[in-house]
Amino acid sequence: MNKILIIALVIWFLVIGGIFAYTSFVRNTGTQVQVEPTSVPASNPTPITDQTLRLWKDTLGFTFSYPTEMLIDPHNEDQDNFAHLEITSPFKSGNITIWAKDTKYSNVTDWVTSDPTAGAGNPVETTLDGTPAKKIFYDSPKKIVTATIYDGLLFSIEGNFSGNSTLASEYDTIVANFSFSRVKAVGQQARIVEPTQSLSSSLTPTPVIDESAGTIVWPEEIIN
Repeated sequence: MNKILIIALVIWFLVIGGIFAYTSFVRNTGTQVQVEPTSVPASNPTPITDQTLRLWKDTLGFTFSYPTEMLIDPHNEDQDNFAHLEITSPFKSGNITIWAKDTKYSNVTDWVTSDPTAGAGNPVETTLDGTPAKKIFYDSPKKIVTATIYDGLLFSIEGNFSGNSTLASEYDTIVANFSFSRVKAVGQQARIVEPTQSLSSSLTPTPVIDESAGTIVWPEEIIN
């Protein structure tokens, strides 16, 4: 009887030991699945660092250069002004607006001191393409306006800055490269508007597709 009990106990220990050894082997040699990290696309695009400039030739006769990644809306619906260009960047807040408006003033100093649209900014003397101009700084909202009167029109370049990432350097580039090259040559002919026509329809050229900017823009040239 004792022999049978001893044999049964030995068999039981062997079975338990075998089960333990097998589970340990499976645990140590089992297949491990590694999950590759998933790349998540950035929520914000990377700003373009190419400093190549593009030249805008306006039908009113003025030109200016601006960074290639910037977009221009010519506001063709504006029937009150001779030029209304809104320039924006997909990477920065704010905008730059170029205006050409009719005015009763003969010089920019009279406009700054007498016209309420000049606002309550702080003007300083400057030039725009060699023409005496005023650079006006506003605190609320934060903006800069460079304005002059040329060939009977009030030209102004307005930088509207908001947020932490402004267009200050782009604004300086546009002002520095602004030219009245053909304004006088175009002259009054470009400003004659028939009663049945709007200013935008009489002054708007045929649009072209700019594949690099991914939008419709107006005739311009790349500056190499």
